[in-house]
Amino acid sequence: MIAQELEVSLHMAFMDARRKRHEFISVEHLLLAMADNPSAAEVLRACGANLDQLKKQLSDFVDEHTPTVPGDAEVETQPTRASSGSSSAPSCTYSRPARRK
Repeated sequence: MIAQELEVSLHMAFMDARRKRHEFISVEHLLLAMADNPSAAEVLRACGANLDQLKKQLSDFVDEHTPTVPGDAEVETQPTRASSGSSSAPSCTYSRPARRK
């Protein structure tokens, strides 16, 4: 069931961010988790994604750009706020191709 798979991916993204002591969980964390989700991975491959390369690049990006929480107390990872504008992730836009006449 898709809803259950999405819930598992969200949980895995959160747990990974928390384990790495990341202050925030981002869409990059979620995409990394979804790359390990069989249904999502199938869609990504159908779109031409190289999952190994995608995971490597996302991991590197997340590790380099996500603030970490110092110390050894339990981490309270927070979701990023889309309206904050603080993400250093490259922005992407999608344009629907023009219809042919």
